[in-house]
Amino acid sequence: MVYECAIVRAGLKTVIDAESTFEVVGEARDLAAAAEQLGNVDCDVIIADVTLPDMSMARFAERIACMEKVPRILVVPSHGRHHHVEELLRAGVRGFLDAYASSSDLTHAIEVVADGRFFVSESVTQSMMRGIASSHAQEESLLDKLSNRERQTLALVAEGLSSKEIASQLGLSTRTIETYRQATMSKLQLHKTADLVRFAIREGLAAS
Repeated sequence: MVYECAIVRAGLKTVIDAESTFEVVGEARDLAAAAEQLGNVDCDVIIADVTLPDMSMARFAERIACMEKVPRILVVPSHGRHHHVEELLRAGVRGFLDAYASSSDLTHAIEVVADGRFFVSESVTQSMMRGIASSHAQEESLLDKLSNRERQTLALVAEGLSSKEIASQLGLSTRTIETYRQATMSKLQLHKTADLVRFAIREGLAAS
């Protein structure tokens, strides 16, 4: 277990000893100390806080990934919500449990992670989905800021046409197209043509 607060470590140890078949083989107040202990103990699961003073959880996961037997990491925050869940999953964290989960939820999460599976509690999943939905809604609102002409210009820019070629296709002046182009970049808060192209492809306005 890796928690800066000794009281939190003691509480978790009490739950694990009383309600699971697992044994606590080591405790540390930071991730550097935990990494040192791993060479001396047979550890299946590391239960850790989401934020610790010495290094990020993502860096710690990458650091232990080269071990012959890599312990699985279950993040159980001492308070609050999880942050950067997707980033941590990519780094190697195997599970996330809400700070307010029950003792039975904790033992179940340990069993799942120890078995090599991923575990993400319902509240953490819902938080992730809200974040994804919010990001998508923000992108939709950005697209809604564009006029029909600006969308047309954006789609043709993404197809590789120059301002002169777009002007000819739409029956407008090159200067007008440049105005649409600059207005689009300003509304989308983009600064390069490559950024416009990526945005257009992501929004389905142009083929990838």
